[in-house]
Order: sequence, then C-alpha cells, then structure tokens
Amino acid sequence: MSKNISTSYYQICYCFDKNYTTGNFPPGIFIVNNKKYTDIEEVEEVEKDFNKYMQDRKKDSEYEYGWELEYRLSILFIKNENKSLYKSDYDDDFWYEQLNK
Repeated sequence: MSKNISTSYYQICYCFDKNYTTGNFPPGIFIVNNKKYTDIEEVEEVEKDFNKYMQDRKKDSEYEYGWELEYRLSILFIKNENKSLYKSDYDDDFWYEQLNK
C-alpha cells in the first residue's frame, strides 16, 4: 500500500521576458539552483537568497543594458508539482502569465 505524501517547497526560479529579449532565449520557467527550501523556517533563507540573486542581476545589468527586464526572478511555492507565486521581482502580471501557460 503506497502513501500519498504531499511534497511542498519554495524554489527560486527565472524566466526570460520575450518583451525585452533581443536574442533567442528559451521559453519556460527554469530553476536558479537546485536548492529546495522545505521548512517554514527556511522562508527567511529563501528570501535572503532571492535578494542576493536580485543584487547579482543588478550588477550584471551594468554590463548588459536591460538585463533586469529580460531576466525575471521569482520565488515559487511548489506543492505536488503545482506552482504558485510567492514573491516576484516586479509588481506586475508577468509571473502570473507564465504560470498559467
């Protein structure tokens, strides 16, 4: 008899915004790193790591104009493969649109 175990975690993800990219970037949502933040205590850690990636993106944007608009970041809450937005880099509908594709 198998048990149906619920798996939930937070993960930092990225996606390329086709409204701003000039190259042939792949569509879809990608994982920034393989770390899964599983405990409620790790929410602070995922937000800290997210802010670090935001700062890295800002630095990269100094060399690549517009990178902050092309390379979008978020924290997704994933439960049983269902993804929902926890935090986004900008206050717009971009990530909601990506999740509903």
